[in-house]
Order: sequence, then structure tokens, then C-alpha cells
Amino acid sequence: MGKDTTLPSADAAQRVVVETAGQAARRAYGEWIVDTLRNYWTAQPGEDPTSLDFFGESVRLEGTMYDTLGTAYESHVPEDLKPVFRQAIGDAITNIASKTDMPSVDALDDLIHLVEKIKPTEALIPLASVVGDGEIGRQSESFLHETIEVLATFSALKDSPEIEDIVARVTAARAAGMLISGSNFDNDCILSATAVMVTCDPKYATDAVRKHAEHFARFRKKHGLTGGEAQVEYEEGIASWIAIFDRANPTVVNDKAQHAEVLAIVKG
Repeated sequence: MGKDTTLPSADAAQRVVVETAGQAARRAYGEWIVDTLRNYWTAQPGEDPTSLDFFGESVRLEGTMYDTLGTAYESHVPEDLKPVFRQAIGDAITNIASKTDMPSVDALDDLIHLVEKIKPTEALIPLASVVGDGEIGRQSESFLHETIEVLATFSALKDSPEIEDIVARVTAARAAGMLISGSNFDNDCILSATAVMVTCDPKYATDAVRKHAEHFARFRKKHGLTGGEAQVEYEEGIASWIAIFDRANPTVVNDKAQHAEVLAIVKG
């Protein structure tokens, strides 16, 4: 008897076609983002572009480059390909970090603001990796602060047809943890970074505080006994962080032993 074989169903074959097309679109979008930023930031004086060519469609260049990229996404990317474009933003972030033929710092700054603008959950982990451990993350002190500010906006997300709220929050918390564990992390950002973790993923808030206890200790050592206005600012920062934690984690607040442990780590 011949070997029994089963041909893939029409539905399965169609899924392969769709997945392959999606991969091609993702690659094309990622390359377009990188090429567009390269052309913009390497343009010579007098060559200032007034529009972008988005696969045959003209996108008027108004405001900042990240505003224009946002317009391309919102108005020119088909709804079924929007998730693919968001994935491509993460690819572009990773690729730009390794480029030597373009002003990568300016380009990455645009992409950080683009992430803030359209909230692509798919780009958060690549962004945290590049800013937290990449060489480009050491080239601008603002990248760490800007990325944490972007992640903080995910704690206020409402359910939308494009973004799974819970997935977005948990991903933002994970990205914040990556930043803290990264070689480029500044202990002065420990309050803002962990605030993202405890608000976006309250279930593991206490574990997050425990995991990063050493960073809190270094922060206290640097700022805790400075005196004067700096001392007041430090104490206000700690009090604000505790208020954020308590609002996001009423279960921990009601567990006196666990809450005391958190306060001891944060306040010393």
C-alpha cells in the first residue's frame, strides 16, 4: 500500500498564505521605517522633504517626523495590517540601534515618541532591550527617562479594539523590569520604573519590590541623608511612590506583614 498522506486543508493553506504575506509586510514596513528615518535625518540643507512616499501613497510631512509616521499608521495602513506595522516598529528599533550610516540617536528618539503616540505593545520589549542594554542607550541620558515615561502611559490604558489592555500592561511591566536589570540603568529612576511595574502588574508588585531591593538601597544611600531641599524632594518622592503602590495594591495594604516588608525595602 502506498504511504497514507493527508493534504493540508484549504483553510490551513490559506493561513500559510496569510502568515507569509504578513511576514513580508512586516519586513517591508520595518525597512520603510528605517529608510524613511535615514533619509530624513541625513537630508542636506535645502533638501527638506515635504511628504513621504508610503508605498505609492503620499503622506504630508507635518510637525515632527514621529507625528508623520503616526499619520502614516493611522490613515494609510489597512486595519488588518496595523498589528504587523506595530511589530515592524519593534524591528525598526532593533535595527536602528545597530546602524552606523544614519543619526541613530535622532531616529531612536523619533521611535520612542512614536511608541508613546500609537501604543504598539509589540515594540515595548525591543525598546527596553535597546535602551536598557544597548550601546545606543548609553549615548543619550534622556532615552531611559523617556522610555519609562512612555511605559507609564500604559498603566492608564483603556480597552480598545487594537490593544489588549491586560497584555499591554503586563508587557509594560516586563519592559520596565528589563530596564532596571539593564546595564544602562540609573538608580535615580528606580521610583519611576518600579511605579510602572506595581501599577501595570499589581499581582507581582511585592515580588518586583523584593527583586529590586538593592536598587532602592543605592537610591537611599545617594539621596536619603542629603539635607535641605534635596532631602525634602527625596522624602516627597518616596511618599508619592508609596501612595501609587497603595492605590494599585489594596490587597497588599491589607496584609500588614507584606506591606511592612515593602515599606522597609523602599524607606529603609
